[in-house]
Amino acid sequence: MERNKKLQDTLGFCLGILLAGALIQAAGWWKGDALVFPGVPDILKAFFRLIAAPRTWTLIGVTLGHLLL
Repeated sequence: MERNKKLQDTLGFCLGILLAGALIQAAGWWKGDALVFPGVPDILKAFFRLIAAPRTWTLIGVTLGHLLL
């Protein structure tokens, strides 16, 4: 029973992410303005670019250090 609940929660989370992406994509097509509503591939590229930047990890480390204090 517990395993089924975890599977449902995971599936619901994944479907929620897909729904948010679809809504952003649809709003971009409807509005026609990539500056206001960039496409999902553009958002993912920017996300991975940020994750790969050393400054991102430095800022995360500083934030965690402040939280520990």
